[in-house]
Amino acid sequence: VAKTKHRITNPEHTRYVKYRVALKDENPAEIFPAERRQTHQKGDSPTSITLEVQSAGPEDGEASTAEVDAQYLRPNALIDSDDSRVRASMTRAIDGATEPWEKAKRINHWVFEKIRDKNFGTTFASASEVAKNLSGDCTEHAVLAAAMCRAANIPARVVVGLVYVPKLEGFGYHMWHEVYINQRWVAQDASFDQTTVDAVHIKLSETSLDGVSPFESFLPVARILGKLEIEPLELR
Repeated sequence: VAKTKHRITNPEHTRYVKYRVALKDENPAEIFPAERRQTHQKGDSPTSITLEVQSAGPEDGEASTAEVDAQYLRPNALIDSDDSRVRASMTRAIDGATEPWEKAKRINHWVFEKIRDKNFGTTFASASEVAKNLSGDCTEHAVLAAAMCRAANIPARVVVGLVYVPKLEGFGYHMWHEVYINQRWVAQDASFDQTTVDAVHIKLSETSLDGVSPFESFLPVARILGKLEIEPLELR
């Protein structure tokens, strides 16, 4: 956990936050990616940056012209979107919706609603296991939501990063998912029922989980463990 000196009130309603981010002995610009939701500039020292994070839906910012990689649509060992239970869950969740964004929103909400047993006992379950047991923490929410989206022919991936946790008065490690809609990657969080995530979700990396051991995906977290200082400077 990275504590902040200043509390963020109503974090789920933030749409823009500017942070000062510092790392002991390392340049955070090499770890925190710059993309549509998240940009950074040089900070006041070689080991700090100013990081700006904002909420971004399927209409916001520049659309990409690149073709989306096939790995974000095909099933793999963890995001086993071809599993019959995952596919049945997807069909129930979308409930006849035909438009991709509407499907993605319904899947996100369905996963939030159905994973009733919110626990940290599962280390890293596959989507088919989650669809069967409907229990787990943020990783299980993200993996199931991503798999259901792929089953609905929506490219999806999972994101490893940080999220502000009021009771910790700081940032903890977290996983959510992104869907490719309208030529843009849109971040959603089934753990919090957020259709487009707030500005206290800070990304470290994304992965299709194709051929990746679950723990490899958390390597960026290991790089900042115990070395991160983060402070909100401006909130909207």
